[in-house]
Amino acid sequence: MKKIYILTAVLGLSLGLSAQTTKKATTTKRSKTSSKVVKTTAVDEVAVPVFPSGANDMPVKDDHANHNHGVATATASPSIAPAVDMAKPIGEDNLNLAEAAHDFGKIQQGKPVTYDFKFSNKGKTELKLDNVQAGCGCTTPTWKPGPYKANEEAVINVGYNAAGVGPFTKQVTITYNGGLSKVLTITGEVLAAPATPAPENKGVQILKGN
Repeated sequence: MKKIYILTAVLGLSLGLSAQTTKKATTTKRSKTSSKVVKTTAVDEVAVPVFPSGANDMPVKDDHANHNHGVATATASPSIAPAVDMAKPIGEDNLNLAEAAHDFGKIQQGKPVTYDFKFSNKGKTELKLDNVQAGCGCTTPTWKPGPYKANEEAVINVGYNAAGVGPFTKQVTITYNGGLSKVLTITGEVLAAPATPAPENKGVQILKGN
């Protein structure tokens, strides 16, 4: 009976020592594991932790948590120029001017001048003048709308009233064939009119015996 008690005591002591040894080994292993340096790998200058084996259950840090990226905004497409209205057809550019400018030179004040600008239809279709418009009332164009057939010739008469003294440059715009245009230019210099001499006094001559 005494031997049984001794054997039981020895067995209990052995089990206790084994449990303490196992616990100590486990604690040491955990300590070594926790003290292991966590390596990082640089990816675009952002540290990404590399956890040791068995760390799959560790929580993953969400770098986007509490991070407001906002809502993507659509970029407006560039404005597109409106299409040209092709509803109004434009005819052939068949107006041929013999000359587009004329210099009157020096003219006297109050003596109007005129000049005939010759033109012709150089195309294959009819030429029609829509309008001939001067830039101011001192210039007066005289014209006929036509239509003018191919190779037909005509003139646009441009007059200037010479009312103002000094050099001048005036323009006349010709609009034809539904929207085409050309410009005529006249230039010159108006000289001041000479003063009118006083009428001769014949009474003074009689007194002088003449």
